[in-house]
Amino acid sequence: MTEDIKTVLAAIEEGHENREFTTRQYQNYKALVLFGACTGQRPIATIRKLTVGQFRAALRGDPPVLDVLPQQDKIRMQHYVPLHPYVVDAVTLLLDGRNRNDDTHIFAHEYFDKWVRRKKFL
Repeated sequence: MTEDIKTVLAAIEEGHENREFTTRQYQNYKALVLFGACTGQRPIATIRKLTVGQFRAALRGDPPVLDVLPQQDKIRMQHYVPLHPYVVDAVTLLLDGRNRNDDTHIFAHEYFDKWVRRKKFL
């Protein structure tokens, strides 16, 4: 991991320890950062549009591979994204206890954006 990613992950850890956000938000932010760092997917064009069902399907595969749909991609091209074990571990925590509505977005991207701006990472 690059130093920038390590810095953001450390800030997420610190924010959780300081009770800036809930454990669920902590898990979400960490999974979002790891997914973005390990896959290179675009945050606005793709990551914020991914669903619980897509990740459930991906984790059933061996190896786990996420199917990104054309409407979730900037250039409207369906593609497959292999999931690193770090991402698998982080996303598995997000799926635990989630309701069965597979159409909901997996990441709470808007809250993460606000937190990042407050922390002045951007």
